[in-house]
Amino acid sequence: MGPASTSAASQIAYTQVDGQGAGGAPTATGAGASPVKDTVGRTEWATPSVTETPAPTATAEPTPGPKAVVVTPPPFGVALPRYPVSIAGVSVKYYAISGASEDVLISAMAAQGPKACGIARAFACFYHTFTWSYQGKMEPSAGTCSVASVSFTATYTISLPKWTGPSRVPADLVAWWKVVLEHFVWHESQHLAIAESYVPKLKQAIVRGPCDQAGQNKVTNALQAQLDAAQNAFDAQDRSWTWPPYGV
Repeated sequence: MGPASTSAASQIAYTQVDGQGAGGAPTATGAGASPVKDTVGRTEWATPSVTETPAPTATAEPTPGPKAVVVTPPPFGVALPRYPVSIAGVSVKYYAISGASEDVLISAMAAQGPKACGIARAFACFYHTFTWSYQGKMEPSAGTCSVASVSFTATYTISLPKWTGPSRVPADLVAWWKVVLEHFVWHESQHLAIAESYVPKLKQAIVRGPCDQAGQNKVTNALQAQLDAAQNAFDAQDRSWTWPPYGV
């Protein structure tokens, strides 16, 4: 039985205007003019005058604008840790929860915990199963039967929440979750210790008890009631536990 509630990158675009020079073509003047005689009687063609071609005017190359800078933000939070639980002699089962805040995780446990445990308002739980068999021995002279030997088996199961997502979470939430999970494990381990303390008592009662099934049931049922009462008393004692502060 468990504790009750329990990037957008900006880009600067620019348009490049190619520089283009201007120039003129040579122009001939006087082409096709009539011949002129000089004083010595020679005939010559006049040399055409030439208009010089103006030099191209240089146009400055455009200055490129600043390149777009893409800033990649750092990854959110930290990688979701795994906290596997191993307790000797105990089968640990999990139910999945997800969330990136303590409120969401608590709500997930409140919804899934009772389904996994079969107990209302349980975030984690512990179960034990005791099975045994015994050999009886008759006492002919007394007409009685006694238990000669007993084979006793105890199996234990703990169900816990398992934080499965998202893949990255706030670092403060990881610290918070570690405290929560440690308390759950401690709490259910106390239930385990209480149950284990009753194993020798049950064995002894079986050995000393009667051979018939009805008599055996009477003895073991009384001890089981005591065990249940001890487990309930521990739950009541730990009910004052509260959720750890977040981000402290």
